[in-house]
Amino acid sequence: MVLLTSDISGADIVTTYKTLVFVMGAVLAVWGFIKVLKEINKPLTDLRKTVEDHSEKISDIEKHLEKSDKGMGMVQKSLLQIMNHMIDGNHTDQLVKARDDMQNYLTEK
Repeated sequence: MVLLTSDISGADIVTTYKTLVFVMGAVLAVWGFIKVLKEINKPLTDLRKTVEDHSEKISDIEKHLEKSDKGMGMVQKSLLQIMNHMIDGNHTDQLVKARDDMQNYLTEK
């Protein structure tokens, strides 16, 4: 009967397991550190995204308000010319100009 001998002792196995546990622990510690950093930065990242979204919305609203202001100016000028015409019965040339301006504004829109 032949006996198989091995050069691996019990101490070598324990050392190998200890090394494996140490390496896995180090990997988990690094992973946990990275996860904590991401969690710390998450509110700041979310806040930046929200601010950027709001800035875009504000610029869109400002553009819309500029168009509305221009339209309101046209309506007010037209109403003023209508009132002048109703009071005097004159100002037909200014009334025609106001109508033409309003027509140009509406067609350019």
